[in-house]
Amino acid sequence: MKEAIECVLPDGLERMETGPIRFDDDYVGVFFRGDDAVAFGVALSIFLGSERSEEMSWLERPILASLASDLISCDESGSAELFLTSDNLSVMLKEEVE
Repeated sequence: MKEAIECVLPDGLERMETGPIRFDDDYVGVFFRGDDAVAFGVALSIFLGSERSEEMSWLERPILASLASDLISCDESGSAELFLTSDNLSVMLKEEVE
């Protein structure tokens, strides 16, 4: 897991919201708030474990799996991993197929 880089919020901001961000003159990137990142990571992991993902190419799957892993790594509570390894996931995937 990559270490989080700590930054100071610009004056006037109480918190950074999910969205585009630019550091100095670098390319624009995307910032995900931790709660958003975990939710997106869980959703992506569920998709990757579903039958719908079987049509993905050899290139798409590892890229999306890496993104899901990075997003879930923002979960400081451990709840995402517990959810993904619990019976909740298998029940959801079974309901999706039916």
